[in-house]
Amino acid sequence: MPGPQPSSSSLSLFWDLASPQEEKRIASSSQLVSTLLGQQSALVATTSRSTLDGDDQPPSDADAADIEAYLDRCLASEVSYSLRRLIRGLASPRQQSRVGFAVALTELLSNLTTLVRPGHFLTLLRKYSTPSGSIDGFEQRNLLFARLFGVHSLVRSGLLLSHPQASPQEVAAAVDLLVELGETKAWMRESAAWELVEMLQAAQAEGSSSRLKDAVMSSLGAYATSSDITPEKLALMLQLPGRQHPNLKASHPLSSANLPAVAKILRNASSSLEKEAAEDAATKQDRTGAHNPRAHFVWDTILALYASGSTKGAAPFGDFWRIAVDDSLFATNATPERKSWGFQIFSRALPLLPASDKPLLLSPNFMRTWINQLAGGDRLLHKAAVQAAEVVQATVKEEPRAGFALVVQLLGKHGNQNFDKLTKTKTIEGLLGQMDGEGVDQYVHYVVESISSSHEDAKRRWGLDQLLNLVRNTAVPTSDACVESILSYLVVGGLFAWKKPPAKGLLALQPKPAFSDEIRGLCRSRWLSCLTDLMDRTTALGTEEGKTRRVQGVDSKGVPWLRNAWNGLQTISKDSKSFSSSLEDETVKEAVANGEKLLIKVHKSKKERSEAFETLVIATLLYIYEAGPEDANDLITQLTDCHERLSAPATAVAKRNDEEEEEISGIELLLDYLVGLLERPSAFLRAVTEHVFAAYVPDMNRGSVEHLVDQLGLNEEPEGAEGEDDEDDEMEDREEAGETSEATSSDSDDEDEDDEDDDEEVDEDLRNAVSEVLKAAGMADEDEDEDAADPDAEGVDKDVARPQVNGDDSDNESVPDLTDDQMMQIDDQLGDIFRARLQSRKETKEAKAESVAFQHKVLDLLAIFAKRRSSSAEVLVLARPLFVLASEGDDIDRSLATKAGTVLRSSICKAKEMPQVDEDGLEGVLEDLEAVHGLARRTTSGDLASLASVVNLYLTRICLGEAGDELNAKLIRLYEETLKDFLTRSASQLKPSFLLDALKRFPRLGWQLRSVLLEGCSLSASIKAFRQQQAFQMLLAVLNQAAGAVELKEQVVTKAMPEVATVVFSSIAFATASHSTSSEGGASAGKVKELLKFALQAVRLTQRVSATTSSPEAVRSVWKPTKIRDALETMGQSEQFKQSTSLQGLLKQMLALVEGGSASNGAAKGKKNKDRRNSVSEANGVEEGAVKSKKQKVNGDAAKALQGKKKQKKKGQAAA
Repeated sequence: MPGPQPSSSSLSLFWDLASPQEEKRIASSSQLVSTLLGQQSALVATTSRSTLDGDDQPPSDADAADIEAYLDRCLASEVSYSLRRLIRGLASPRQQSRVGFAVALTELLSNLTTLVRPGHFLTLLRKYSTPSGSIDGFEQRNLLFARLFGVHSLVRSGLLLSHPQASPQEVAAAVDLLVELGETKAWMRESAAWELVEMLQAAQAEGSSSRLKDAVMSSLGAYATSSDITPEKLALMLQLPGRQHPNLKASHPLSSANLPAVAKILRNASSSLEKEAAEDAATKQDRTGAHNPRAHFVWDTILALYASGSTKGAAPFGDFWRIAVDDSLFATNATPERKSWGFQIFSRALPLLPASDKPLLLSPNFMRTWINQLAGGDRLLHKAAVQAAEVVQATVKEEPRAGFALVVQLLGKHGNQNFDKLTKTKTIEGLLGQMDGEGVDQYVHYVVESISSSHEDAKRRWGLDQLLNLVRNTAVPTSDACVESILSYLVVGGLFAWKKPPAKGLLALQPKPAFSDEIRGLCRSRWLSCLTDLMDRTTALGTEEGKTRRVQGVDSKGVPWLRNAWNGLQTISKDSKSFSSSLEDETVKEAVANGEKLLIKVHKSKKERSEAFETLVIATLLYIYEAGPEDANDLITQLTDCHERLSAPATAVAKRNDEEEEEISGIELLLDYLVGLLERPSAFLRAVTEHVFAAYVPDMNRGSVEHLVDQLGLNEEPEGAEGEDDEDDEMEDREEAGETSEATSSDSDDEDEDDEDDDEEVDEDLRNAVSEVLKAAGMADEDEDEDAADPDAEGVDKDVARPQVNGDDSDNESVPDLTDDQMMQIDDQLGDIFRARLQSRKETKEAKAESVAFQHKVLDLLAIFAKRRSSSAEVLVLARPLFVLASEGDDIDRSLATKAGTVLRSSICKAKEMPQVDEDGLEGVLEDLEAVHGLARRTTSGDLASLASVVNLYLTRICLGEAGDELNAKLIRLYEETLKDFLTRSASQLKPSFLLDALKRFPRLGWQLRSVLLEGCSLSASIKAFRQQQAFQMLLAVLNQAAGAVELKEQVVTKAMPEVATVVFSSIAFATASHSTSSEGGASAGKVKELLKFALQAVRLTQRVSATTSSPEAVRSVWKPTKIRDALETMGQSEQFKQSTSLQGLLKQMLALVEGGSASNGAAKGKKNKDRRNSVSEANGVEEGAVKSKKQKVNGDAAKALQGKKKQKKKGQAAA
């Protein structure tokens, strides 16, 4: 009798159960189960219970056929079929079929607890997972997994432990099946044991039957305590209290007495796998690796036990980790596979354990392995180590309170103070950023405590660096109180000595032994570095309107950090019981006293920008405390004078300076003082200078800006500007000189070599010193020395003028014999001379570096001024010096030149508001513009040419906006000179974009330059082809820009275009004349073609402009058709151009456009357009005909080849 058959709708759902998409599998499973349950409900509703059960009792578990008949009678046909289909599908290897079928089977069994018994299901599972004949290893593996997933569905559905008639024998049968699976294959043992643990946990859950619970615990207890202990049995014993394995010494598996044995068991978790793999390899049944890359699930059970706190009878977690992990998996002789397990266990344990146990994970062997693996990307376990670091970061992010303990361990005994540097990561930095304020305070206390208790300067230096990094790193949540405590500790360590430490706080940690002079200096340096960073820090402050404003250099209350530092310093100075000052220099003490008086005056003055000046006074006092300079009194005196000048009324200042030759304003005196601070190698003073300078920028005048520019030490006139014309003439002469004799060339080469030797820089002091040593040793004569002193004297050979040594002269009799001691003495003397020479060069190099660094600082001030005063006339003072500095990149530091160009380009030339300049100022702008044009003509650098173009547009915009008629004429003359230089001088290096950008940007300027451009567009002018082509583009750009201007649009047609037409027709006449047939006449075919292209575009522009004006007939009046026909006829008769169809075609296009543009009605216009198209086609007839014939030939050949291939293909098909 055939079994039940499913419907087509149910069959389609089975296919989706194996889908790799989880959502699709769940949806299909849910739909299948709901469909089956609906059919079962319908069957129950239409059939009596007696009919369903029949007269027979449920069959025994051993008879599978009777069980299937019973299920067919009790269940709907599709339900019975689906149940068996799902059980069989557990052995399918297709995609995710096991998972999908197990989910559907679990859900179905959970709803059939009253109809299907556990024994029935186990019998069917054995039937459909038992091989019927000889099978290979792959099929056997599928059947074993079918049994595993079948028991899993049985347990998860609740059928095994929740069936009202389930017996202990059925529970024991399920346990035996899993045990049998584990013993069949070693690689199935862990999975089977995991399912046994799930069964045990389900039995121990609330609501389960005590009878079945006892059966489960009895069966599993017997299995767990039998034979040798394994990790799987260990996992079961941890779930079975009171069960002790015979091989263990104590009842609790994790007791201290059992830890060595447990560690060995966990370390050799894959030993059985390896043994079985070796046996299979011997029989060539399995060639795969035996190691399991994933740590055993028993570790999860152990970690969950310690995380829950249910550790009665177990060893402390620290002991367990040390014995089972650190000394086992991370031992020195541990394999990489075991260490990989260790990293996995660490990543699992860290999020689970309480905060008190987390530091225990950072044990010695683990830390050593972790640091080594993090150090290089080529290490075998580098990815595992990086993953562990990421877990640490994520854990601290979730539990900020745990951050401090972990950081201390990473930096402590088993870690390294330079952990981030060694591992090339930012682990410590990231952890500090994830910690809360309390954790940061604890870390600061830890660092200060390590500084105070350490006996090594290296560790103290590390601690001071950590304090600086805490202040510098804005990602670390440091409070104002924490920062102030760090500053106080640094200032006490650098400027004071502990007498009787306070009772609490960081200052209570007195360093023992006391700081050395080096550490004291480092404390002062780090103190100023912290203040430098705090001055640059921006803080968000609330306003009265409820808004937020960002203020630089203040704390959360709006108090400047420098004032906080000064107040802290004063507080410590007054605490004579706890600290003693280390200031011993009377000069410094006097300067500090005077500075304090000045500070009181400034604080009481309440003048505008008094807060900035107060910052300057405090910074100077702090610098005097830190460095103790010799000119401390001078610094305070200069500040006092600045304050008096800035605070006094203008009349008082003028009265006081009546007797002086030139009045010095307060702002200039202040600027001079700030420049003096910049000359000192201090980042703190640099930051203070920029802060104060930014506050006083609104008060700066032209004189102060010029004074600041003078600090760059530049010659504003570029070298070689005066001799520009001479150089150009010489270059043109060299180009015109065509031939030279070979003898002259040879002689000149020899002379050049001699000149190169003569041009080499000779250090006369070095030569004289060497001569003195050789003369003292008798190796140089007096006469030779005198001759050497004057090598240019008459009758003296240059070679003879140099002192002779052994081997340099053929006459060796004049060289005395020297002993070894004498030679050694000469060597020492010569060595001293050359060492002194090297030292001198080093000092020169250092001096140059200091000069460049100072210029960088000055440029920063100029950039601040340019950004804050972009619309003032004083900013124009910066344009020319910065441009000169940027253009001298080959003579000075390249970075300095680049920075100058950046300031000029970004801060000045791209300002939105243009400065308002008077007539005198415009004269200076025009001079600067002349300098820019002069350099643009000479430079070969693309970057400098681009900068010159930007500056040119900026200065030209200012001149055009404010200049009168006289200045406007000068500006036009300047552009005319530059344009003529570009067109006529072959040595000109001017880039076309320099002029083209200006002509496009300023239509009025281009309109007044059109006459020069027209001269350059004429073929009668002696201009190179490329530059004439650029002239065409420039003129066309001028005309296009003028056409877009309302005031110039009419003049484009009435004034400009007739001039263009005159130049075009005269140039054509010149080109076709008999005297211009040679290329020397400048009327080559290429030039004529570019001219006609330009003319064609000019005609189209005339058409476009005239269409919008009241003169539609202007095209024919400007571009007379008769002249075009005459030009076409003349070119057709010319011997040089009569064969050039392209030139004639361009003329025909012009004629067609001109004649087509005069139609007044639609019909005539259409006719003219047709004639124009015919004319254009006729103009290009010859060339288009040639191209067309060539294309036709190619297409014909291709068609023939394709037709031949088709015939061959048909023949081949017919033969086949």
